[in-house]
Amino acid sequence: MRFTKDPEKAAALAERVLLAARRKIASSNGAQSFSGWLYSILREECATPLRARSAPSTVQPLRAAEEVP
Repeated sequence: MRFTKDPEKAAALAERVLLAARRKIASSNGAQSFSGWLYSILREECATPLRARSAPSTVQPLRAAEEVP
């Protein structure tokens, strides 16, 4: 809950992290501790929505002066 400040968002984040960990368990090479590996997945899951919010929206091309009403 420290990352989200909201119990419902924290529960949703925990679910996403556990599902991501399940998908990525084969890629764990044992070079880092399990908790460190899981924390890196947590950081990635937290950053994904932030990146989506900060991504530029589609930009509309400028119209020529003749086309402007």
